[in-house]
Amino acid sequence: MIGQSQNNIVEERQSAYVKDIVDCVQEWSQWFLLRTNRRVEEGPIPPI
Repeated sequence: MIGQSQNNIVEERQSAYVKDIVDCVQEWSQWFLLRTNRRVEEGPIPPI
């Protein structure tokens, strides 16, 4: 029983960790899309 409860705790931590990663990726992708949309509106990207 003790081992089972420890496994559940680990799974809960992993799912929370994955949820944090997904949230970060979604925020980053939204920011990236906003940046690229602004560049498109401003005009062609100057060559670096």
